[in-house]
This record gives sequence, C-alpha cells and structure tokens, in this order.
Amino acid sequence: MRNRMLFTVSALVLASATSAFAQQKAAVKPPPPLPLGEVKFPAFVERSLSSGAKVLVVENHEQPVVSVNIYLRGAGATSDPEGKSGVADLTAALLRAGTKTRSSLQIAQIFDGMGAQTSANASPDWASLSVTALKGDIDLAMATAADMLVNATFPADEFETQRKRTLTNLQVQLSQPAQLASRVFTTRVYGPHPYGRVNTTSSLRGITREDLVNFHQSYYKPGNALVVIAGDVEPNEIIGKFERHFAAWKGATPARQKFAAAPAPAAREIVLVNKPGAVQAAFRIGHTIAPAPHADWPALVVAQQILGGGSKGWLFDILREKKGYTYGAYAQAAQRVDPGHFQMFGDVRNEVADSALQWFLDLHAKIKNEPVPATDLELAKAQLTGSFPLTIETPAQIAAQVASSRLLGQAPDHVQTWRKRLAAVTAADVQRVAKAHYHPENAVIVISGDANVLKPKLEKFGKITVVDEEGRPASAAAPAPSGAAIRIDGSAIKPMTMVYGVSYQGNPVAENTMVVSRASEAGKDLVKVSSATSGMMNATNELVFEAKSFTPISVKMEMQAGAQTMSLNLAHANGKITGTSKLPQGDKTIDATAPAGTLLSGMDQFAIMLTNFAATKELNLPVFNPQTGAVTNFVAKVVGESKVTVPAGTFDVYDLDVTGADGQMKVYVAKSAPNVIVKQEFAMQPVVMELKTVK
Repeated sequence: MRNRMLFTVSALVLASATSAFAQQKAAVKPPPPLPLGEVKFPAFVERSLSSGAKVLVVENHEQPVVSVNIYLRGAGATSDPEGKSGVADLTAALLRAGTKTRSSLQIAQIFDGMGAQTSANASPDWASLSVTALKGDIDLAMATAADMLVNATFPADEFETQRKRTLTNLQVQLSQPAQLASRVFTTRVYGPHPYGRVNTTSSLRGITREDLVNFHQSYYKPGNALVVIAGDVEPNEIIGKFERHFAAWKGATPARQKFAAAPAPAAREIVLVNKPGAVQAAFRIGHTIAPAPHADWPALVVAQQILGGGSKGWLFDILREKKGYTYGAYAQAAQRVDPGHFQMFGDVRNEVADSALQWFLDLHAKIKNEPVPATDLELAKAQLTGSFPLTIETPAQIAAQVASSRLLGQAPDHVQTWRKRLAAVTAADVQRVAKAHYHPENAVIVISGDANVLKPKLEKFGKITVVDEEGRPASAAAPAPSGAAIRIDGSAIKPMTMVYGVSYQGNPVAENTMVVSRASEAGKDLVKVSSATSGMMNATNELVFEAKSFTPISVKMEMQAGAQTMSLNLAHANGKITGTSKLPQGDKTIDATAPAGTLLSGMDQFAIMLTNFAATKELNLPVFNPQTGAVTNFVAKVVGESKVTVPAGTFDVYDLDVTGADGQMKVYVAKSAPNVIVKQEFAMQPVVMELKTVK
C-alpha cells in the first residue's frame, strides 16, 4: 500500500472482480461434471532431414500463424564446462546479440517489424530457439532464425552486458530466502549429478566469451536436434522451406554423457540456510523421483495434485486455511530425462516453523499410508483433465507439448493419451505409486531463514547442517547482514515535498505528491507523511511514525480506480498491528503480532533514505503486508553506483536491487542529502516512477 502499490491497481481491480465472481459462484451449488469429452489433437507428420535433425509438423489451420521450434539435445546446463555453470544459459541468451551479417538491433528490427515473437533459452537437458510469425512472414522469420543459430558471434560488449545482468539477478536471488532454499535443495537432492549445479558468482565471473563460442560450436548442431513446426502449414511445403533456409546448418553433437547418479539418502537430511533477520522460514522438502518415461507418472501427477496441487490440496487446506501458518503451501515435481525431483514448499512464520514442518511430513506420509477419499480423487482428476485442453490451444502450445514429450523420451502418443490416462487413475493407483515413489523418511529438508531462531525449534526433527547463502558450512551464530544490524534513526528527517511522475510504457499516467512534516504530540516526536496520487487513479495516504526510534504508529489509505474502491486503516501498538482493510482479497479485520522492528507500509522508503549505503551494502527489514496479513522481508542491496537524470535534475545515486511484498524493482537513491529516491523501475512491468521536484 506504499507508493509503488498504486501501480498494481489494474491487477487489484481484476482480482476484485474475480473474487466477487467466485463468491457469487460459491453461493450456488455447481452442477455435476459432464462426461469426459474427446479432445481433438491434430495429426502430425514426422520426417528425418538431410542434416540429421528430426522434424515434426503439426497442422493447425485455425489462424494464419506458424511456430517453428528448434530443440538442441545436449546444449543444456548438464553440458556446462566443469566449474562454469551458466555457459549454456548465456549461450542461448546471446543468440540474438548479433551474427556475421546482422547486429542485435537489426535482428530486433526484423522481428519487431513482422510482429513476430522469438525466444531462446537453456534447460537442464537441451536448449531451444523458437520463432512464431504470421504465415506470410515465415520465410523471413526462418531465414533470420537460421542466421542466429548458425552464425552467432557473441559480441564482447553484449556478452559483458548479459553477464552483468545475470550476476545482478543472482544477487537478487541470494537475498531471497525462498530462492536460497530452492538453490540449496537442488544441490543437495542431486549431489554430483549435473542437475544439481547452480550458477554462482564465481562460476559466472569465470566464464569468457570464448567459452560461449566453443559451446556453440560443439552443441548447436542438427545431428541430435528436434524441430517441431506447428500451425497453418502444409507439411511438405514447410519442410522444404526449412531445409532451404537451414541448408548451412550441419554437424553432429557429442553423445550424451553418463552422469553420476543422484544420491539415495538412507536417512532424512536437514539443511538450514542461514538468512539472519528473516522473519519467515522458507521450506523445500523432497527427493528425487522416477525419470519422465516411467509408467507411474499419470498416478503420480494425480497424487501430487491431491497433496499440494493448488488451493484444494491438503497442504494448502491444512497449513493455510485451517492453521493460518502461511499464505500458501504446495507440492510439485520436475520430470527429467534422468531422475527428476519431487518437492513440497511454502513460507511460514518463524513462530510456527516446527509445527508446519510436522504437518509437511505427516501429509507426505498420509498419502502413502491411507487411501485417498473419493471426493479428493475426483476433484484432482477433474482439475487436471479439465485444464489439459487449455495447454494445447495454440500452435506454439501444441509444439511445446509434443517437443517436451519427445525430448523426455516419453511414448510417441504421450500427449494424445495423457488426459485419458489421468482419468483412469484410481485411489489404489495413487496409494501404490505414493508407496513406491514418496520417501518422507528419507527426504531432504531445506529451510532458509534465521538460524539463531529456527535451529533450536527444529532440532527435534534430526541433526541440522547450517550453511550460508552459497551452501557452504556456516555457524548458526553468523553475523546478521549489515543492514539488519543497523539502528535506524529518523530524527534527521526534515519537512519536504516530493513530486513524482509515473509513466507506463513511456507515457505519463499519474502524478504523486508526498508531503513530509514533523509534529510533537503526547510527548512523542513524530514524522507525518501524506501523499496524494492523481491520474489513472485517485489515492490518498497518511503514514505516521516516531522519529528517533523509527517505530510505526499508523497508516491509512483510500484509493479509487474506476468502480474499485480500496481502503486501509492500521495502527501499531504494544507489539500488535490492528485495524481494517478493504482490498480485492476481501474485507477483513486485522489483528496480528508484529515481531520487533516490524515496519508499516511506506516506512521502507524512509529506511532507504536514512541508510548510509557507503558503509552498508544491504538493508534487511521486516515489513507488514496487509494483503496477506503476514510480515515479509524487505531487502535493499547495493549493486552499483551511477548518475541518473530525471525531471528534477541529474543525481549521483546508489543503484539498489529491492525485493519485498510488492516483488522486485530497481531503486536509485541520491547519495547526497536529503537522500531521496530519485527513480524506481518495476520488474516485469513497463512502469517507471521519476522525481519531478523536491523542496
């Protein structure tokens, strides 16, 4: 509900409408489900090309669109050179960076001019290059894709830019407890198998441009490639076009290596990733599971759906709905060429970490030891079979489904028969596969959070190994991040007025005026902040906190966007946060315990302004999130220094990567007093907030 929360108003309005519709539906008893209808899956043609590649053509004449997808077995992360995790990712990411005849700008202009979509990425076992274009533009699209695939040059400047971007993303991951848990879980579950590799700062810094050139020359060959073309095509014609445009693409790739087996633990392993100051524990619990071609996968997917496939799963029902430990708890599995992995996950309050872990383990065991109720079984199957047709609606989706099944070594008719095999799963099947493939007694349990708080609570579950954010052995009493140890004093805050302009895709859409004042009331030295936003929405905010102790007092908000009205009225006293909220998630009365140091929404902005980033490279603070009713870590990490020009002028700034309840963003804070936030950029959104005036 701080300034940046205003920019999610469209999503909030949509969520509100969806919530109202869901409530209306809940009042009406749904009709019984219809019999499982047939899903018409288009026939496909399979050929071998002269280059050695295999091609599948799937006809879909509903729209004049063609999707060409090239999958390169062996060009995934499992083939990264030893000690250089990240080579496969960088190689794929830089295919669009330039060729022998085209610059990155020229490539972008070609695809943008056609309105075409292109992407390239690397997964563990393969890399892919895909392009989707209108039928009339497919020749130019394929010719450009062929140039990228065959003649990529990996320019040095583009390589350095992409590597810096990847390093920045890694630093953001290392600041997030959930990401830390996932990284360590991956390494522990897979052990020496390459599936267990993760990018590290040292591995990324050790990669050279020549590593990418060599990787490309070795693995980006047609000899072991799969090409899937889907859309408004005639098979013979489109195969001929592909052969012509990719005539220069030749060569074979090395045979897939025999990798060391993932470990099979004989006992439960508990790893605690120390994140000092964290107010939640991020859990990742699981183990390896059967390779993708195994015949038990339909029943395993149904079992996973029952256990934690969504808001109707057991984990969600117990840990959120009945116990209130978390905002959500789920189960999922990754299917791989070699053994994949199964995991349960969720973030819970520190106070209930031990109780939550016991429920994770109990429910994991329950699905093995007890027949699933008929209602749970039928609901899970209905969700899975009902959603499946939505995954094969477009040519690109069909291509992705067919390609995935072939690359994973599944049966040729896997996609066509998948829905019927799900529907045929019985309760006995679920219990049988759970007994065979689920191992709660030997699970790897990774928890990311404050080791000093969590270790004493969790030791009853077994021996705990404490590691740092890179997975190295660490003391449970490791020092907190420098930001978390800092006592913030707001006494220096002076009255001021700041005006920010908000743009969407470069177009001005709103203006926010923030007035900061000082007051003395009831013997307390207070900072009062009032703000008003006009433009695409109208909103007013009022925040009050004690200056010297930086202790919250209250926050109020009123927002009107179209027909959507939202409000918030919270007060902090005696370690409690109380009040009311009217948000798209519903009206609620809030009565929550606030750990020491917890801030109210909006105070994090002033925490940034008051922090000396010349001496402190990371700020880590607990902030109450009124949308979830939980406390979320707010992390601001220095990732660079630069000059930024905004309407208010040019400023020397610290570049911060910020993560919190509102997601990720880039924040630029002025180095000189009054150290105001000069600019904010929002991850995955074309929204920018810039300082217009300050006085």
